[in-house]
Amino acid sequence: MRQLATIRTIASTRPIQGADRIEVAQVDGWECVVKKGEFEVGQHIVYVEVDSVMPERPEFEFLRDRKFRVRTIKLRGQVSQGLVLPLDILPDGNYKLGDDVTELLGVTKYDPQAQQEALLMTKQPKTPANPIAKFLMRFKWYRKLFMKPKRKGGFPDWIVKTDETRIQNLTTLFDIERKKGTPFSVTEKVDGQSATYFLRKISRRKYEFGVCSRNILLGTPDNSSYWMIARKYNIESVLKQLIGEYQTIVIGTLRKQPNHHDGNCMVAGCLSFCGGQATRGRSLWPLSIL
Repeated sequence: MRQLATIRTIASTRPIQGADRIEVAQVDGWECVVKKGEFEVGQHIVYVEVDSVMPERPEFEFLRDRKFRVRTIKLRGQVSQGLVLPLDILPDGNYKLGDDVTELLGVTKYDPQAQQEALLMTKQPKTPANPIAKFLMRFKWYRKLFMKPKRKGGFPDWIVKTDETRIQNLTTLFDIERKKGTPFSVTEKVDGQSATYFLRKISRRKYEFGVCSRNILLGTPDNSSYWMIARKYNIESVLKQLIGEYQTIVIGTLRKQPNHHDGNCMVAGCLSFCGGQATRGRSLWPLSIL
């Protein structure tokens, strides 16, 4: 389980220009706006990450307008990422630096995609309106042939999912590696919907095309956003053009195009070709062919 609320230290504080009641507190790589004078440098606190959902308790009532979700906000021109709380928010106990108090506080992760996946898992095929089809529904062979469920099962175990730790939580490791002269590649994290599309060769002219959400392999084409994008951009045909002599091709991630309000999405991410034991990855951000 992801550590959404942990015991950390206030590394530094600094004033905000034009603000008399608030200041910036540095917690590892995060900058958080806090009440002026409430915290001191070196003080142990509870840090709650962005996209956490706090329980509906009186002490968190100030978050009700945001549906108790911890968001990235801007106050007096200062970006604030996360929530800093005093240790007395916790039950009495001996807490150490780095302790995970997520469950103790009742913090959960804001994950709308998981909610969509749960809905997809429970969806059943629609009952046909055609009277002949209704009659044939009483036969098992017909139901098996035409009333397939909308999912095939879990996420394919041969596709690797990534779940990277935010660099803001690894400041000590970052400083160590930087002093060693370790080279780093700076990338931008663009929020989007995690989707995976793959194409596998079954035989010389036969392919298996798959559509996955973050955690499940979707089966029969439906009206979900995953299949909608697959149809809109004709992803299966595009992958067939790209696969060449390789056995498998995989692409992932959806994101909304900047300044577009018409629901248009762009398929982006990493395109991987696999054949036998060889694997080649190519970064495509965005994937212009789509």
